[in-house]
Amino acid sequence: MVSRLFYLTQLKHTSNMNKKSFILCLAMMILPLQASAEDFIVNGIYYNITSSADHTVEVTYKGDYYDSYYDEYSGSITIPATVTHNGTQYSVTSIRQNAFAYCSLASIAISGGVTSIGIGAFYGCSSLTSITIPEGVTSIGMFAFEGCYSLTDITLPEGVTSIGYGAFEGCSSLTSITIPESVTNIEEKVFYECSNLTSVTLPESITSIGSSAFYGCSSLNRVSIPESVTSIGSNAFYGCMFAFDNFVNKSVCNDNNHWGATLFDKEYDGALVKDNVVVDCRSNATVVTLPEGVTNIGNEAFYKCSSLTAITIPEGVTSIGKEAFYQCSSLTDITLPEGVTSIGDGAFYECSSLTSI
Repeated sequence: MVSRLFYLTQLKHTSNMNKKSFILCLAMMILPLQASAEDFIVNGIYYNITSSADHTVEVTYKGDYYDSYYDEYSGSITIPATVTHNGTQYSVTSIRQNAFAYCSLASIAISGGVTSIGIGAFYGCSSLTSITIPEGVTSIGMFAFEGCYSLTDITLPEGVTSIGYGAFEGCSSLTSITIPESVTNIEEKVFYECSNLTSVTLPESITSIGSSAFYGCSSLNRVSIPESVTSIGSNAFYGCMFAFDNFVNKSVCNDNNHWGATLFDKEYDGALVKDNVVVDCRSNATVVTLPEGVTNIGNEAFYKCSSLTAITIPEGVTSIGKEAFYQCSSLTDITLPEGVTSIGDGAFYECSSLTSI
């Protein structure tokens, strides 16, 4: 029998284009064999009997394959704790792999009793905005919510011990996440390209953060990495920008080139400063006051910072870099100190609202 390790290794080298097919193959080949079609339907939800003796069922999809009727679920539904069929009451204990893949659901509530959410259970549910996960859930499978780019909020209950590879990959509307104390490891690519994620709470139980776990989380500018963390994988925070003075576990900062984050000395109202030079800015910076001690505004420091409306530049600044304020379309006025001796090409190019300088 081909080992699970082989398929998990192959998974890491599988392109995004082939991921849908890979999930199906993985579910079929490394998980226990189950009935290919649903056993019964109650109130629009399909079920498979997992144990006739224990009277347990799992939520599943309609038909032989998960993509045969992938538009079967829509609107809002509640998965009950128990369901009755032919006079027998069954406990609902799990959501099968791919059960809701590519569905049109907007919201879903899962009642108590469910303990696991399978591989790709909500894969590609692009309309899903909210989901309620009960306390009893202990595992969330690989790719469980990948591509749910309308999902704005999710609460992971205490008791979850496993969050699979790429579980929330591409959830670009997700803004915050709190990892429960029961989790010890952040798997690879769990929050890959969650571009609006601004807040992450990691518990003291975490010991490792996998490769590309927060890759492309460009809005994540502060994270408390607990002292319990002993390893951070390659590109774990690629595309994230952290100001060193906002960084909590400074002991891991020396390895930032390995895990992909860019570190700055200080942050002032969204302006990022390193060695007394303004080198970048947050895209949402609006009013910036630079402190005494700043000597230069670097090349492209406020490049296309369209939200910037005003900036105070201290007397010690002597140079404005090339395209420093390029397309700062909301900037209305700016006062340059007497000590400025150099202004780079295109420093104020297309600052369409600038009335004085």
